[in-house]
Amino acid sequence: MMMIGTILGGFLTERIGCLWSIRLSLLLEIFGWVATLWASTFGHLMIGRVLTGLGAGLATPAAYLVLSELSLIRYRGIFATLNSFSNNFAWLIGLVLGRFCSLNTLIYTYALPGALFLVMSPFLPESPLWLTKRGKDEEAVKALEIIRGREYPVQVN
Repeated sequence: MMMIGTILGGFLTERIGCLWSIRLSLLLEIFGWVATLWASTFGHLMIGRVLTGLGAGLATPAAYLVLSELSLIRYRGIFATLNSFSNNFAWLIGLVLGRFCSLNTLIYTYALPGALFLVMSPFLPESPLWLTKRGKDEEAVKALEIIRGREYPVQVN
């Protein structure tokens, strides 16, 4: 499901923007974890896992786009590397926690970062490139100023 989510995520990101694409993907993941937590049959468990996989895939294109847009050129390689590293490191932590924690605790642990992001996301700007593509140049300039500061030269066209 993650592969299908990644393909759909590229289209979704172009339509609704990176920030909303990430929000939607995290909602799917959280619903998936809730469905997994409350699963009483194998079918319910599979629905939860499909939702988490689809949600994880939907976020992938948006995350890479935001990183490539917002990071300075000299830092793009390290940010892309850190993004991949953090995903794999999180899986490793999940595997280690799975050895020592109950399944319910593990599910809460997986759902918590997404819930925290959703709470903080209203304070984050949308992708400046996506805003520019939509003719919202003033909003794109404001987004870049929030991210990089007013002293950084900004040109949006």
